[in-house]
Amino acid sequence: MSLKINAICLAVLVIAAWFLAQWTEGTWWVAPPSASRWWMAAGSLVAYSLLCAWSFRKVAVSNASTANVTSVVSEQVPTDSPTASVKDDSVLVVYASETGFAEELAQQTLELLHAADKAAELLPLDELSVERLQTIPHAFFLASTAGDGEPPVHAFEFAEDVMSSQHDLSSLTYVVLALGDSSYDEYCAFGRQIDAWLQQCGAKASDERIEVDDADPLALSAWQALVEEFAGNAQPSL
Repeated sequence: MSLKINAICLAVLVIAAWFLAQWTEGTWWVAPPSASRWWMAAGSLVAYSLLCAWSFRKVAVSNASTANVTSVVSEQVPTDSPTASVKDDSVLVVYASETGFAEELAQQTLELLHAADKAAELLPLDELSVERLQTIPHAFFLASTAGDGEPPVHAFEFAEDVMSSQHDLSSLTYVVLALGDSSYDEYCAFGRQIDAWLQQCGAKASDERIEVDDADPLALSAWQALVEEFAGNAQPSL
């Protein structure tokens, strides 16, 4: 920095001298300098050059030292890679709901977990990402089926884009609640598709899939018992 300031100052002085020379009429150098003054000027120039060189070397050494320290610190303190996953203790409650029933059950499931001091989070399927699934140990999936075995409208994009390929979910355990109506040919189809996709990705089912036929109270009671067992805290019926 000091070298740059010196260079700027020298340039300003040269420009100022040139302008002053333009304003001076006639001969302004009336006599050549004496030999002693030439030697003084030469000595000053040499001294100034040495000062600039010393300043430049000092800055270069300082920058090199800083770079070395930064390199050593970088080697000693590892950074997380973008693809590294950091597991936490939270639980995800994920729902895919067409009429709102699956969302209501998911909210009640979340309350059971919170009552047992579990760090649980509620998410609709369309807000879920593979990266999020790779950072949690357990997830509850509650999925209804629409039309002829189709996902609910808000979950359609997830089914098309995410579930069409496999991902590494080997660190995840899960359980699925599939909601449907046995009067339709594709009974609980989307819940079954989620279960199959998770298994293909290496996730492990912590319990068998529970299928609910037209809000069957026995199946819902089985789901409640499963959640209570996981949470370790009995609660009022769903």
